[in-house]
Amino acid sequence: MRALRLHGQHDIRLEQTPIPSCGPSEVRIKPALVGICGTDVHEWSRGPTLVPTKAHVLTGCKAPITLGHEICGVVEEVGCEVDDIEPGQHVVVQPILADQTCRACLLGNINVCRQQGFVGLSKDGGLADYLVVKRQNLEVLPAHVPLELGGMFSNQLPSERVREALILYRSFVLTILL
Repeated sequence: MRALRLHGQHDIRLEQTPIPSCGPSEVRIKPALVGICGTDVHEWSRGPTLVPTKAHVLTGCKAPITLGHEICGVVEEVGCEVDDIEPGQHVVVQPILADQTCRACLLGNINVCRQQGFVGLSKDGGLADYLVVKRQNLEVLPAHVPLELGGMFSNQLPSERVREALILYRSFVLTILL
């Protein structure tokens, strides 16, 4: 598959990589839309700063890394332990990776986990034909919300706010877009 990978400062390459396999608690996604944000630009122009040059404590990954952490897409495959998502559903990736064991995580504050990482920075992200993430890092988009809007919610926490925003989509977001 194709993947846009950061090797170092001013060094991004379109490469052929193996299609990632899906573990028991993971979901393989075909990205539909991936945002390129300032973090991605800074990693290219000044980095790597967040992309690890030594194995990341949570993921074991290091540069080169496939960029892209603002992702929405279509489920392609689910692991054997995932029973609430099906192939074909539209999803948004919540990119924060956390150890789930530190005090911050146990209090529900994964955004301040001391070992924190990110899909697209600490492990391969969405600027590829496929990516694999843990089920806990996904929100299913309601059927009435198009993929074009889904990517706007990828970095919003907590997920309850994402659900509220997506529920309000028809009455509120549509008004803004008009």
